[in-house]
Amino acid sequence: MALFCCCATPDNATGVAEVPAIQAMPKIDPALEVRQDVESTALEAKSAAPSFGSFTVVLRTQEHATLGLTIDSTSDKAPPMITEISEGAVAKFNKLHPEKAIQPHDVVSAMDDAQTILEVCEKLSGPLGDSVRLTLKRPKEVNLSLSKPGSLGLKLDYNDTSVGAVISELVESGLVAKWNSENASDAVCVGDRIIQLNGDQMSGTDLLGRLRTENTLRLKVLKY
Repeated sequence: MALFCCCATPDNATGVAEVPAIQAMPKIDPALEVRQDVESTALEAKSAAPSFGSFTVVLRTQEHATLGLTIDSTSDKAPPMITEISEGAVAKFNKLHPEKAIQPHDVVSAMDDAQTILEVCEKLSGPLGDSVRLTLKRPKEVNLSLSKPGSLGLKLDYNDTSVGAVISELVESGLVAKWNSENASDAVCVGDRIIQLNGDQMSGTDLLGRLRTENTLRLKVLKY
């Protein structure tokens, strides 16, 4: 929605190649491997999650059929965002490690070997192994005050049930670009999400309607 209104071997090769002797690798005690893994996980869990930025957690999921996450995956420009945490592996992790608790509005930027947005979305809906490694990004809230006339200079991804709308394109002119130039440390970017307008949180469809009609715009944005 645009908002510009408001190796190959040669065929003749013969003979047998000599294979150099390979030194045998020392045996590793399996118990040591397990202990090292547990110690590494414990260290990860003890470090507190940041107030803004990326962090990684390892969830033990043997006893759980689900992570217990409700996800908003409205846009292919932004990783899936957690909107609700119910009973499951994440709630159990949060209870055991409150200093690194996963929160609503965190986005899942990687899950085990899944790195792209599509891969992460597919992985989140798939079966769980014995453990899951999640990389998350925690946003900070940025408040913009804008006044028309002038276009916002944004394109947004949204639907009827999305939490606000995701910025999918940001042009070099417009009210938001002007605000960014004056507030460089808090500049909003593609992948950030508008969640409130003039103090009201609403779905993407409702948000778009009011962005078109209202002249004074106080936007709350989740900056990742």
